[in-house]
Amino acid sequence: KPVVSVGSYSSNVYPRSAAILHMLRFVLGDDLFWRSIHHYIEKYQFHTVETNDLKLAIEEETGQNLYWFFDEWFYRAGHPIFNVSYDWSDSAKAIRLKVAQTQTMDSLTGVFRMPVLVQIETPAGGVVDSLNILSQDTVYTLPAPAKPRLVLFDKGNWLLKELNFQKPRAEWSYQAEKAPGPVDRLNAIKALTLEPDSDDVIPLLSRIALHDPFWAVRSRALSGLDDSFTQNDSMKQMIKSTLIAACRDSNSHVRDAAVSALGTRRGDNVVSALHTALNDSSYTVVASALRSLSKADSAHAEPVLLTHLNMPSYRNEIANSALTSLARLDSVRAVDVALEKVHYGEYPWTRAMALWVLGHYGKQRKEVVPLLVTLLRDKNEHIRMSATRLLGDMGDNSVLPALEAIATDKENSDAKMAKESIDKIKKRNA
Repeated sequence: KPVVSVGSYSSNVYPRSAAILHMLRFVLGDDLFWRSIHHYIEKYQFHTVETNDLKLAIEEETGQNLYWFFDEWFYRAGHPIFNVSYDWSDSAKAIRLKVAQTQTMDSLTGVFRMPVLVQIETPAGGVVDSLNILSQDTVYTLPAPAKPRLVLFDKGNWLLKELNFQKPRAEWSYQAEKAPGPVDRLNAIKALTLEPDSDDVIPLLSRIALHDPFWAVRSRALSGLDDSFTQNDSMKQMIKSTLIAACRDSNSHVRDAAVSALGTRRGDNVVSALHTALNDSSYTVVASALRSLSKADSAHAEPVLLTHLNMPSYRNEIANSALTSLARLDSVRAVDVALEKVHYGEYPWTRAMALWVLGHYGKQRKEVVPLLVTLLRDKNEHIRMSATRLLGDMGDNSVLPALEAIATDKENSDAKMAKESIDKIKKRNA
């Protein structure tokens, strides 16, 4: 929906507006953009402002009328969906780039007008062209002295858009490994894994996962390594070896991706790598190692999980992972632990996880329902709401008086949830 509209808050106004300001920086260029922002802040400091004040400040500083940009992005809705393809003519030494906008058009979403950078790379070198998108369907003729190895639409990923670029598989492979921009490499990995071909994709992703300079690309390549892509045992071994090697990556996000993926693998080398990961400097990696170990070595994992139930970490991430992993191996033991951890005084995130365990594995335990009733008056709102919802899911008629006392209290903020749980119980037992 439009940024400037009634009810435009949270997930719409903040990330969308950030993306729009990023595009505005591209349209104006760094110098004019920052000069405009400086002028806007100085002019309106200590004042209430609206969107149009930003537009006026930019006009005053740059002399440019950006009505079209603000109307398109702040006052209207949607985003462009580009379908792009190209073909190269040897005789003309040029490419024909076809660009079509396919988004649904209505009163708030039309054809988007935007500049865009297109990079063409050939064995003779590379060139970047700046195009103006002005219509729904356009064909551009751009010089290319040799057959391109790579064509990038929206170099730098400035535009808020969806992009469907039809190009040969060999070009996607080249882009995944050689494109200068990490977003372009990420997009290529995505395209390649939509139609996996084990003969080239697994070795390619393995190289990228271990050697790409940007951590997010390495992490995405790891997530694309899937045993289902191949029936070749040597390829499956390559995947496992890559994951184990990536457990030693310098970036914790990459190590976490590798450790998480090892949960579906088996073997002494996998178990050894996961035990090593339990000493990682990242709480998140340790938590993932516990989850993976409970799958990869389920026969011997329980003692390890028990030793981590009280290990301190941010938001008790490690202890929470140990508890949920324990629940999958030994639900009786996990429920016993959850009954202790759910009480007021324990860390809130662990209490929430304990409630999850009780809701999934403790429904048949006679002490669970009375305990949940006591939590209806807990000091923590999240715990109260979770307990209320769980009682509704369990469908025990004996809790109706406790829920009705809350539902009929007009001053109680939990009344709505209590009413929903009452309705659920009555419907279930009708």
